[in-house]
Amino acid sequence: MVLRIVSLVGCVLLALLTIATDLRGQQQVREAEGIVRGTVARSLMLRVPDQQGHLLGLVETQGTNESTGTQPFLHAASVRIVETWDFVVGSGSDRGFIIFTAGADTLVARYEGTAAEKAGGGTEIRGRFTFLRGVGELFGISGDGSYEGLASPQGFDFRWRAAIRQ
Repeated sequence: MVLRIVSLVGCVLLALLTIATDLRGQQQVREAEGIVRGTVARSLMLRVPDQQGHLLGLVETQGTNESTGTQPFLHAASVRIVETWDFVVGSGSDRGFIIFTAGADTLVARYEGTAAEKAGGGTEIRGRFTFLRGVGELFGISGDGSYEGLASPQGFDFRWRAAIRQ
């Protein structure tokens, strides 16, 4: 009798696990894209004396997202970016977090990329990001994407594209 109950419980758990796996596999995937524009809110730049032109930076920027895809996604959301960069003579790595906020909804992404000064001015930025956490209507969101754009002391402008699962 006990063996039958244990066996029945095991079968029910296996069935629930199978259903949960099937539901997870059926998450809706959609494409989204946008443009984020903003300005530097504050920054700290430190020289590293190991080689000429070596700088480390910590920057906080603020801006706005404009959804440009066929399905609106976080249109007019405020965007806060917290980043660090490590440059040697105008190029290097750039990484940090992008925080989209629209009312009570928040989406946090981690990004990593490269940046290089352009001959005509400004710095080209490009890389990849992964969504880490959603709050409110964005709870349970996952996905990843890419970005590229231009930054300058006056501000930044970058285009992004992502595959979103929710």
